[in-house]
Amino acid sequence: MNKLKTILFDGFILFLASTIFVLIADYGFSFLKDKGVKDAPLVTAINQEKIEKLTSLAESGSLDINQLDSHKRTALMRAAYVNYDSLDRTAEADKKRAPMIPVLITNGAAIDQQDSHGWSALMWASWSGMPLVVEQLLEAKASHELVGLQGHTALTLAAMRGNAKVIEMLTQHGANTQVQTKSEQMAIDLATLGMKKYPDKEAGYKKIITLLSKP
Repeated sequence: MNKLKTILFDGFILFLASTIFVLIADYGFSFLKDKGVKDAPLVTAINQEKIEKLTSLAESGSLDINQLDSHKRTALMRAAYVNYDSLDRTAEADKKRAPMIPVLITNGAAIDQQDSHGWSALMWASWSGMPLVVEQLLEAKASHELVGLQGHTALTLAAMRGNAKVIEMLTQHGANTQVQTKSEQMAIDLATLGMKKYPDKEAGYKKIITLLSKP
């Protein structure tokens, strides 16, 4: 009986060990895959904000400029995205990222490509609060009418985040101010909620509400 228990126990330990190994290996491969994408030369140049390096890589023709990462995001989307608490850091990044946009587009970047959430580069720039990047994308005819999986457009994302300058630019280019998200909220509703949630950004939200209240 004791021998049977020992065999069963050893078998269980072997099964548990093999299961853990498979899980660790699977995680490791997944990690390496994501790391490889994040370390893609174009994305690295963008993250390091080295315009000369990005230009050289983009013009070499040796890289897939529309390579997708695990979230189906391209280098153009990465260039249009930052997430800083500091407005000064965001503005500094905006200045450095804006010249990257025409470089990528000129060399074949798909301007209206949408990621796994249905967001485009313009939507990411609007969410991030980078008006200079938004300007470059709009000049390149990026569509402000694209809709994400949750019903968001570039305008609703900018309104939600309190990015007044972006809202001003989008409305000047004819963005639809009446579009509703899947939760049946228009941009002005999102700005009103944002003002209550983030009182430190009240001035920006108030300006957005004023802009969106115009007939």
